Amino acid sequence: MENLTTTKAPQYGLQKDWEGLGRFYIINDNSLLMITATDGCFPHYPIEVALVIREDINDILLQDVFLEEGERNKALKPIEVSRHPKFAKIRQEQQMMSFCIAIEKIIIEKAQKNIIDFNLEVAPDIHWDLLYRMSSDPHAKMDQIQACKESITWLGDDWKDLIANYAQSVEEMKKINVPFVREKLILRLQRLIDEMTPLERITVSFLYQFFQQYSITIPVLWVKGLISGDELENAYYALASDFSFEEIIKMKNEENDFVQKRLYYLKHYLEEKKLCGESDLSSDFRML
Repeated sequence: MENLTTTKAPQYGLQKDWEGLGRFYIINDNSLLMITATDGCFPHYPIEVALVIREDINDILLQDVFLEEGERNKALKPIEVSRHPKFAKIRQEQQMMSFCIAIEKIIIEKAQKNIIDFNLEVAPDIHWDLLYRMSSDPHAKMDQIQACKESITWLGDDWKDLIANYAQSVEEMKKINVPFVREKLILRLQRLIDEMTPLERITVSFLYQFFQQYSITIPVLWVKGLISGDELENAYYALASDFSFEEIIKMKNEENDFVQKRLYYLKHYLEEKKLCGESDLSSDFRML
């Protein structure tokens, strides 16, 4: 009978900080501090935040790993990674699958540049927002509307479907008479952004980039708790990739709702950061 210790799933843990602040470092399954892509250490966290990040990463560790270099078709089982010569690199790549850790990486980068605030303007990106530039194909448009129904409902009369925008700039839009998104709607969304903490604005920016800039509106609404994580992901597949609703459901089932799990932990991470008073960035920077 195989020794149970060889089949136990790898897990990250917590280690109390040695400064006596009552905060916690996250350590990997080799009992080493969780390190950034540049081999620096992540800071210590309040227990509530540390638990969310740890659980997010531990969920990711349950997956098989496909190496980027060599042995592309060979999957490493979770238990095999701990013994692999590229252990540290694999763990760094897995960590960055966590939206929470991706946000923490951005915070560290801003701390290094002494940036303790973060501003975000909805214009001019909104004029290329596919939420307002749906497909001209009626069947595809039906799927897109279904995928975006929560956002459209919230926008109400402010939502209007415009012609596609292939212009490279606002100036070019004016020259070729591409209609602009209404100023009233821009101001409405900007008010939501201005109400956010710096951390929440960073999260909007991250999600906007992660989902290939298909919409600036939808990440804003998700961070504000006005739409579901399902809508955030479904809208991306429908608007940016023209997948039918049936194709979206099939794909998400095949991927075991990986993105939804990451969004679930990200939502709790933001909540705990706010409750701990660490959503204005400056407190995080003092810990770096």
